[in-house]
Amino acid sequence: MIGKDPTLYLSSEGGGILQKDKEALTDEQAERLIDEVRGLSIYTFVMLGLYAGLR
Repeated sequence: MIGKDPTLYLSSEGGGILQKDKEALTDEQAERLIDEVRGLSIYTFVMLGLYAGLR
């Protein structure tokens, strides 16, 4: 067990680096990506990423 709160002196305000919004692939881009990796060892991982909405 933790004896005291380790977040006691942390603030939830500010901090971090602002990042611009990322855009999802278009249908055409996704199709091209699938065509390019078909038959390669990374195919499953690419399909999983596309299915999960990863960018």
